Amino acid sequence: MSLTWKDAVATVLVALAGIVTYARIHSFDWPLIGSWRSTITLLFALGLGTCIAAGSGANPAKDNWSIIGTLLGVFALGILVVGLFANNKIMSLVMMSDIAALWVLSTLHRIIKPGDLT
Repeated sequence: MSLTWKDAVATVLVALAGIVTYARIHSFDWPLIGSWRSTITLLFALGLGTCIAAGSGANPAKDNWSIIGTLLGVFALGILVVGLFANNKIMSLVMMSDIAALWVLSTLHRIIKPGDLT
């Protein structure tokens, strides 16, 4: 398989999520990241956009890659719910880590040919 423009869009969105995380940790005065709740919500939206961009038009096979990706996506939803109540830096960092893991997983899935890791 090969990388496409969709992977480039996903990469830009993950980079934006990293910038948002960095800006919030260092207390930048930016709109939409005034609190940890708003930051984690924005991170979730960027992560969702990343998944939509990277997976649009794809009909994924039921393999280990998609199972792990699904679990990480459900985990992100759980992080969002807990983060909205907890309102702390840890949940935002966990969300960013989850988004990065999903991005790495999907990128590797597109690069590695089927059957290479079996």
